[in-house]
Amino acid sequence: MSALCIVATLISVVVLRLPRRLEAGQVVDQIGTYRFPSGSRHLEIVKAEEGHVQVMLNWPGKRAWFLPTQVQRSMGIIDAGREWFVSVDEHERTWLFVGPWDPQWGPSRKGPSDESSCHVSMVIMEGNWFLPDGTLAGGTNVASENGEWTGVPTEFFDRIPDKESPVWGNIPKIPARPVPFTEIQARKLAARLAQFRQFAAWGF
Repeated sequence: MSALCIVATLISVVVLRLPRRLEAGQVVDQIGTYRFPSGSRHLEIVKAEEGHVQVMLNWPGKRAWFLPTQVQRSMGIIDAGREWFVSVDEHERTWLFVGPWDPQWGPSRKGPSDESSCHVSMVIMEGNWFLPDGTLAGGTNVASENGEWTGVPTEFFDRIPDKESPVWGNIPKIPARPVPFTEIQARKLAARLAQFRQFAAWGF
């Protein structure tokens, strides 16, 4: 009986130490580590050098012998002082908003890789998205540059400030409201996500 109590206690401790699980569409604007809705990936937001904020994605990679590995990808390093917030949609695609640089702050500070960032507002999406010909692609979509906003979470979209302001530069017009996926697009994304989860479970 005591052994069962110990096991139950250990399980409870592990569960309590897990990062908070996000709900689909929930907006995050605080430093920390969060689990995706399915729990298969992590969103990690940390303070980088010079006070910059770095947004990273972590997910299971191929197994090294019998040990699981982790893959990490940076969505970007945000200048200290700029507004930002993040959301994960129902298809586990990560959306990042970065606000404009205030000219009163002077020249932008160099990031950890010694690069200077764009000063206008931007929205970046990491995950699966559709090309103009309908092909499902994976990777980074800069929605504020190419105008591909389909599937953007409503809460995230509604929080974006100054959608009709010149702080965005010369970009395709931002839609008046979130653009939903068609039924066919939603099925393709669901199939791709199910495939990823299967690979992650087996460590492929």
